[in-house]
Amino acid sequence: MVENEEAFTLRCIEEIAARWPNSGNWSGDACRVKWEWAATAGPMAEAIIGLAAMASGASLSPEAMQAALPQVAWSSPGEGRLGDLGITLGDEGGVSFHWEEMGSEGRYNLIGALRIRGVRLTTLGCPIYPGASMGAEKVMRAEAEGVAPFTITVYSRPAPVGFSPGIYSVDVQLGAPAPDRAALEAGVYPGGGGRAFATDVQSWVEECPDPD
Repeated sequence: MVENEEAFTLRCIEEIAARWPNSGNWSGDACRVKWEWAATAGPMAEAIIGLAAMASGASLSPEAMQAALPQVAWSSPGEGRLGDLGITLGDEGGVSFHWEEMGSEGRYNLIGALRIRGVRLTTLGCPIYPGASMGAEKVMRAEAEGVAPFTITVYSRPAPVGFSPGIYSVDVQLGAPAPDRAALEAGVYPGGGGRAFATDVQSWVEECPDPD
């Protein structure tokens, strides 16, 4: 593990202070929550890293990927659950994770979980939706020692009201080059093409805060 809790929290506080100079005492509490959510996302991060490790030479068929994830409770070919997460395997190299809970502000911090495991994430772009209630999304290229680079999209939508679901979705594409800006704007990227509560993209930016 590259970062322990102390190093993670210090870096997190510095990042918050850079964005909100008057953040004050609340940044420490926020970063402790991020650490807890990163720990909860650990099994998801390990599954993704394991699949990326096999992407260098092994088959990326849904059958091969399913066999490489014995920790998943598979209910049918390409469909299963990892704890509270639903998992779907797509065509060559595609895998998606989905979680939702009524009224929840969130539970997972996959970006943090990957970073503390030594995965380097470079932002490819972020779609800007018309309102905060539609959630936030970030498309990244991931690299780490011993694994093939992959593209990953993280989408998060905390429940805006108690009777709406909080949503956390992760889409990964292994064994394919990174999408360029034109592909991003056309929705041709992992998870692209419209979200249940965020279908209209106003614009794209090169960098944005991590969805959580």
